[in-house]
Amino acid sequence: MNDPVTHASGLIRCPACYFMLPGPWVEGGETLRECDRCRQFLRISVFPALRSAPPLPTRSGERAMEGDATCFFHPEKRAERPCDRCGRFLCALCDLPVGARHLCPSCLKAGPEEIVALPELVTRRLSWGRLSLILSLMVFIPFFNLFFWLSAPAAVFAALYGWSKPGSLVHGRRPVSAIFGLLLGLLQVGGVAFFFYNLWLESTHRAIH
Repeated sequence: MNDPVTHASGLIRCPACYFMLPGPWVEGGETLRECDRCRQFLRISVFPALRSAPPLPTRSGERAMEGDATCFFHPEKRAERPCDRCGRFLCALCDLPVGARHLCPSCLKAGPEEIVALPELVTRRLSWGRLSLILSLMVFIPFFNLFFWLSAPAAVFAALYGWSKPGSLVHGRRPVSAIFGLLLGLLQVGGVAFFFYNLWLESTHRAIH
């Protein structure tokens, strides 16, 4: 087994803030590194192909001249564009493209309750089809079957409301689950309606006689 070589060079992009990190790296092993910009702790594994890869262009930003708009985070750099969320001027170094939008580092680090909802930043998504199926099957679970008169309409609502919604990030839309949840929910709702209809007929029959 050969020992790792420590002379591998090249630029590696930080997955958190897209900052280009220079080497050297441990070829054939792992390098533990903290990003110089966002301070994210990284574990970098380098393959031999990195040595032969062409260098990636760096974005350091141009120095601002007199009369130029400057970056909010780097006053000595010329602003390239504003942040699409907060409007701060950004240099090429601070411009973080996220899908079709451009954000600054502060907005990218904002919590999910503060940042504008972007499809590229969604980490979890409710599977309405699966929820509908689970609600419709609660009638077969002891104790929970006492509340089927609530879970059945909820299953129908979840199937219909979530039919056109984006699916799970892992399992997709699950249309089969939504269909089964809708059918089972409708059967249970129909059973409840039939039960109360029979009660009404019986009470009417007793009132007549």
